[in-house]
Amino acid sequence: MAATEKPKPGASLAFPNYQQAEELTEYNLNRNKAAIEAWIKGPPPEEGRSKPFYAVRLQAGRPGRQGVRCDGHRHAHQVRQHAHTAVHRHDVDALQALQPAEPTEKGQHHMSVDQASWDAAVRHLYRDATAYIATGLRGHEDWTLDVLALMARAVPDPRGWARVDDAGEDPERVGNPTWPFVAHPPEYVRPRLKEIDRDSAENLLLALTEGGCTLSNLRYFDESPDELRAMARTVLARYGDAATFHTNVGQTGSAPGTLDFTLESLEYSPMTVFTEDCGLVVVSDTEVGLFWNFNDL
Repeated sequence: MAATEKPKPGASLAFPNYQQAEELTEYNLNRNKAAIEAWIKGPPPEEGRSKPFYAVRLQAGRPGRQGVRCDGHRHAHQVRQHAHTAVHRHDVDALQALQPAEPTEKGQHHMSVDQASWDAAVRHLYRDATAYIATGLRGHEDWTLDVLALMARAVPDPRGWARVDDAGEDPERVGNPTWPFVAHPPEYVRPRLKEIDRDSAENLLLALTEGGCTLSNLRYFDESPDELRAMARTVLARYGDAATFHTNVGQTGSAPGTLDFTLESLEYSPMTVFTEDCGLVVVSDTEVGLFWNFNDL
């Protein structure tokens, strides 16, 4: 009787740190649990004795990021042409598999997400942006106070999920934890964050992938708009169906609470020291998420 061979990877991978390796190993085992158990209990398949198991692979680093100010946006287009690294086909398929079925009622999405998928979507979408992405616990009825705490880097992610802080090493940060946000009082911030609907929030997440806050930024990705939108839905799924969405961007659409990205001009209420900053705040009963893009023109 021929010996049964165990599943084996087709290639070795290098991870930038132990935590990422541990996260992806756990995700891979969970995602392929049924297939692995079937292999253990049954004979090897006739077509071969090894079986590949795939999972979303987080990429090491975010290629193309050139710093926070001035030069970063001007070099971004050249960097993409020479250093852009696409997610593999099975990575995209894994993210798309998280898309919910068509909702039974308007406003109901019924989508859940795990850490590995959420981290992968965030890191891929914003790897070439100059961004600040963070989530904290909601501790106040007035969630503006939680937004200010996130801007000041005063609270950790309650789940330990990915955080992007591209201005973290700026010398201006020394003694000024809010940099590049201006330390505005809540009375300034609150009226400048207007509520938008979920579809507009998805579009805004995609527009924030580069400067200019425009959906034309999607042309720099190898994935299709539908694939990228699946990643945006994965990001928003963390906050649940009842989450509300708020932005300092003023490209108001014809319907209340919508954004119109076909408008040529960009309107926004500044929150930082940069000449352009656009962002999204996601508010649930338990968490507040902050997604911000900085750009100097």
